[in-house]
Amino acid sequence: MRFELRWSDVGYATESGRYPFRGNEIDVQTRHIYAWEQDPDGVWEVSSHVGPKERTRYGILAFKPSAAFEQNRAANPALTILLRGPYSRRSKVE
Repeated sequence: MRFELRWSDVGYATESGRYPFRGNEIDVQTRHIYAWEQDPDGVWEVSSHVGPKERTRYGILAFKPSAAFEQNRAANPALTILLRGPYSRRSKVE
């Protein structure tokens, strides 16, 4: 199954860590928070599967920018959401 994870679902987390989500926990990393800081209305796509001991596990897959962010990007094509801070080797969402 797939779900959407909003920043409010993890209490507007400002630090990476494990947060309650749908009766279990989800790992929120710095890159997830960093994307939300740039687009607070954007969502992360989350998948679920049953792991060992029949426990549901969640994995964060991809960031989906909000409609407002997409409209601003249409006016400014260079606008992107960085998935990590300035010291990262990872690229950006285009």
